[in-house]
Amino acid sequence: MCWSRFARMGLYFAVVCPSAGLAQNSQCQPFTGTEGNLCNAAIDGLRIYQPVVGQLISGGNPELGRVGMLGGLGHFSVTFRANVTRVTLPSDSYDGSSNIVPAGDDVTAPEPTIDVAVGLYDGLESGLLAVDLLGALQLLPGNRDNVTIDPDAKRIGDVALGFGAGVRVGIVGNDTSPFAATVSLMWRKLPAYTYTSGAYAFGTDLTATNLRAVLGWHASVFSVGFGGGVDWYSGDGRAVFADPSLVNLMKSRTLFSAAMSGRVSSLRSALRRRSRWSLSSCTVEPSSSAA
Repeated sequence: MCWSRFARMGLYFAVVCPSAGLAQNSQCQPFTGTEGNLCNAAIDGLRIYQPVVGQLISGGNPELGRVGMLGGLGHFSVTFRANVTRVTLPSDSYDGSSNIVPAGDDVTAPEPTIDVAVGLYDGLESGLLAVDLLGALQLLPGNRDNVTIDPDAKRIGDVALGFGAGVRVGIVGNDTSPFAATVSLMWRKLPAYTYTSGAYAFGTDLTATNLRAVLGWHASVFSVGFGGGVDWYSGDGRAVFADPSLVNLMKSRTLFSAAMSGRVSSLRSALRRRSRWSLSSCTVEPSSSAA
């Protein structure tokens, strides 16, 4: 066995702040006044935070510190990264009385990941069609700051787990060549998380598919790489808000159940990202009350 990499540390930063003014979402047209504001706040929350979580688990190359292939059977790699984002949560006190959601606490959200790669085939003489198998274990800290994770999620102690798997294929590069080009495809899955405020809540799970292409040069323990990629995200989101006129009766409306999908294209070298998001389906359910 050849132990090729161990415990390389990566750090990825993003700063996200929710917009102050509420968007006028078409899903909220049946509601007006306070109910409409709470409805829009819930949908806006889903639209803002799902791509943030997607960037946390998807940012970067699937294996830090490597621009080429492992070299076939008998070679493997274990790396560690910690993607971090700074998020401004909505205020807990927002009650829908205005169309401005005040900013709440600033929260630093880490997402540590253990990445594993195993050489499967060393390819042709030029390195073409070499194959590595990829795996990832996402470590999700316990419940905090009004954010809870699905209690049925797989866990190690208080840490919930997300999982990833994929494959990397060599285009060019072998043991004697300093140049390499690879393409990789990863699939990642996170359990559902829920954000709860005083008057509304929203939650979603997340599935991410990450396509990466990397060109690089390496010599001994030193390597330089340039890469780009596309991320596809999807998830089933759900949001609820309280009917303020019937709080004492514990009445609530289920706002919508929808699938969210999107695409984020990025060039790692320039740290540039473009995103596009849409609600692909939506239903408004009747309200329910308890006497």
